[in-house]
Amino acid sequence: MQQPRTSSSSSFLDSSNASPPSDTSESSQDVSHHQTSHWWYVGIFFLTITGIGIPPALFLIWYLQDDDKTKEDQPSLKKRLQHWQRYPGRCLGTFGVLLVATSLTYTNLSQYFSTPPTITIISSPEPQGQKLDYTLEAEITEGESVSVNDTSIEADSDGVFRQTYPFTAETLDFEIRATNNAGVSKQTTFSVSRDPIPKLAIDLLSAEDTEDANKSYELKIKAAHATEVFADGVPMQAQTGDTYVADLTLSGTRYTVNVTAKNNFETIEEKFWITRQETEAEKRESERRIAAAAEENRKDKIKEQFSTRDGSHRKLVKKLKANLHDPKSFDYIGTRYVDQGENIVIIMDYRARNAFGALRKRTITAIADIDGNILEMASE
Repeated sequence: MQQPRTSSSSSFLDSSNASPPSDTSESSQDVSHHQTSHWWYVGIFFLTITGIGIPPALFLIWYLQDDDKTKEDQPSLKKRLQHWQRYPGRCLGTFGVLLVATSLTYTNLSQYFSTPPTITIISSPEPQGQKLDYTLEAEITEGESVSVNDTSIEADSDGVFRQTYPFTAETLDFEIRATNNAGVSKQTTFSVSRDPIPKLAIDLLSAEDTEDANKSYELKIKAAHATEVFADGVPMQAQTGDTYVADLTLSGTRYTVNVTAKNNFETIEEKFWITRQETEAEKRESERRIAAAAEENRKDKIKEQFSTRDGSHRKLVKKLKANLHDPKSFDYIGTRYVDQGENIVIIMDYRARNAFGALRKRTITAIADIDGNILEMASE
């Protein structure tokens, strides 16, 4: 048993001085195959990671599996197939390596030979002054998909990728990414800035409260950085600096004026409430309206004292029934009243049984206040 093992080892080291291993010695074949298999496994790994391809790997498997033998001593195709049948795990592993090598080779070659995208910025990246937005224009070749700041965009009919972005700050940052069919990407980043835009502001310079009863009023406004100012839709006259004036007619003692200021970038609006004293005519009119409202309120209170069903005075009927000998015999006939200003006089006709059981018609007169409370009551 020692002689075949020594012969196999020496044949691996020096194939020219050793005889071929015996076919009947299984242990010798296993040792020889185990030693030589390292070479083609290493070769397959090398070919795979370098992406050279499958044909050289197949050649290595077929011819270098038993590289310690001469060409004449190479086993036949039948013996090779039998050998592979004895080791199905190695066979499956080999084909797995070949599949991975094929996939990697195809991917590497397709990316290697594909044309990478190119991105050319057409729009100016220079500072944009006091603009409110920026129109990005880019020419992209070999770009199957294009995105700007992770948002996909499409080319216009002229082939230019064009999109408008508002200035949310004084600097806009762009990241343009183009990817071709092979998955090769090209990325470009740049920034565009603008000058600061002054903010509009409206301040009231004239007094909000005036002791004058005159309806004419000069509105004076300070509108910083404005090019146009309007008061209730009418243009105001510009004076020195940021001051604007307008003559108003205050139709009421509390007048609301809407002031609008504009420039090339924005429009703002403010409301101001101007108060003044009443004129003599307005005072009389106010007094008349107050008196009319009080009178209307007084009439409503009187009306609410009477029933909407039969016109009887609710509190008078209730108080009268409490004083009758037979309250259940009460039979309402009718009610009338006289408005005396502070009080009202109520006259009500009714029927009721007396102490002898006779049903008699009676009339009662009562005085009630505006809230309907019965102050006095007397029967005829």
